[in-house]
Parts: sequence; structure tokens; C-alpha cells
Amino acid sequence: FFVNRSMKGLSKDNSLFSFIIPKTILSNVSFSVLRKIILDNYKIKELVDLEKVFSEVTGTMTYLLLFLQKSKPVKKYNLELNTLDLSGNIIKSIVSVDMLNRPPLFIWVMSKIKLELLNKIEQNSTPLKELFITKNGVCTGDNDRYLSEKKINSDYKLIYVAKDIAQYKIRIPKHYVLYDRDLLHRPREEGIFTKPKILTQMIRGLNTKYSLICALDETNYLALNNLNIIRKKDENSNITALLGFLNSKVINYFFKNSITDVNIKTVYIDIVPLKFSDKKILREIESCTEGLIRNPEDNTKRAKLDKILYELYELNKEDIALIEAEFEDFSEKK
Repeated sequence: FFVNRSMKGLSKDNSLFSFIIPKTILSNVSFSVLRKIILDNYKIKELVDLEKVFSEVTGTMTYLLLFLQKSKPVKKYNLELNTLDLSGNIIKSIVSVDMLNRPPLFIWVMSKIKLELLNKIEQNSTPLKELFITKNGVCTGDNDRYLSEKKINSDYKLIYVAKDIAQYKIRIPKHYVLYDRDLLHRPREEGIFTKPKILTQMIRGLNTKYSLICALDETNYLALNNLNIIRKKDENSNITALLGFLNSKVINYFFKNSITDVNIKTVYIDIVPLKFSDKKILREIESCTEGLIRNPEDNTKRAKLDKILYELYELNKEDIALIEAEFEDFSEKK
């Protein structure tokens, strides 16, 4: 609200204003309209990446000090990014800005090398939404009232919650929901829960190794709204291969660097770039994925799957090194 009001007050070219604002402005779907206004009327003059602004606030939210300049539309340009770390040190770097003029209209602010890699991953790909259907799970409106660890009567049905899901692994649900469509806030049609389907956790920590935590479900159990559901649009869609894509380093690198929202909304999953045209390669990916479903700890199989996808997305040694370094950095932090 305040940002929008301030921008409306800037009528002269080159006029400036600044705000401390959550970093989610760059990719959260809720800010799509605001990003459209920025794209059409302003240029980001300077960014300060703030690790922590308000010491009293807990959680993983990070902030930007955003300086905007009134100007004609500029979709791609470079600017100086100042990163203020927790010790108060300022790290300066030159980053590239790319306004992606498609829903949900992301603003990518990152190094030129990283930006080029994300664009390369997207090149000649198909958005997931063209091949699969994504939905959010059941919203009860009152979990304390409608969820139970016991089957109280025949109206209670088994339902998955987020902690039932890990990469390639899924446990039998331990919760029941009173599935009365007249009582629940957003019950969903039962048809979206029919097998086979992929379940993905909806909440992620921004500093976790993998942004996407996905497993294949071969039951007809329901899923709560802290999970998303992915189903085939038609019988020819290879949902097992899709699981391999979603749990891979390539797609997780793309997802983590594209989206700053802790909530993994269906609109974000919809834009995941897939390469599904080569049926032979899809069968190889499917085979690796089936092996990982049987044994998620098989690191040899994981490495083979990642290698197949690196080749599929036509990534060179430098690209692969950039992706691998991010996962290695995470391990070192741990």
C-alpha cells in the first residue's frame, strides 16, 4: 500500500524513493501487480540486501532496501548490489536485473553468470503446467476441530500432512480428517487425490538444501493444504519421470534462485521448466527415479539422475560446477 502510494506521487523523470521491503517482492505472486508497475514505470537504481533488519522479529524473512527511479521501461540492466551481513559489513557486487514479463512476473536480481544459467535452463523447455495439473490440498479452516489421530466414524478419512513426505519417501498417514464438504473451508474434489499423484511440501526454509520435497503417492488418500498435489493431464504424461525432475539438483537450483517465497504455491510449480520431448531419455530418468523410490539413500543413483539432467539441459562444465558448488556450500554450512 505505502509503496504504491509513494510511486503514484513520483511524476517527474529521474525522481527517486526508497523503502525497506521484504525480499519476496521479487517473486511472491502476491506482489505481481506491484512488479508490473515497476516494470512499466521505474528502474531499480540501487539495492541493499539486508540479512536482518528488525532484531525482535523471528523467522526466515529477509529484506531489501529498494531504491526506485522514475524512468521509461527498462527490462534488462546492471546495478550495484550492496549486501549488509550480520556483522555490519557491506559487500559490493555488480548484478544483472531481468524483468521476466510473464506470470507471475518475477524480477531476477543476481550475478550475470547465474542469470545466464537460469535462462539457459529455461531455454527450449515446457512449463510444467502444460503437461500436469497442480492443486493445493484440503483446507479445513480449523485443524484442531476437523483433524484427528483416530478414525472417529466413517466420515473420517486418512489424510497426508507435510511431515509424511520426504524426497522419494512417503509414510502411511497418521491423521484423519472429518471429510464433510459442508463443514470444511476448502474440501477439494476427491478426484484430485486419486492415484498416481506427486505430493510436494508447501512450506520450505529458504536456506534448506532442496527447495522441493516431493514423493510419489500410489494411494487414494487425501492431502492437507500444507501439501501440493501434481497429477497427470493425460495418460501419456510420465509422472514418475516428473518426480525425478522435481527432486533433481538442476530443478532445485532453478527453483531456489528464482523464487524467494517460503510458500511453494502452485503457480510457482507451474513454471518449472521441463524437457519431456525425448522419450528415450524420459525412460532413463524414470528408471533412475524408480530406483530412488526403492532406496532414496542411493547416492550413486542420484548422481546418475543429475548427470542425465545436466546433459538434457545442455549444461557445460562451468554450469554444472556452479550448481554443484551451491549444494556443496550447503553441506559445509551444516
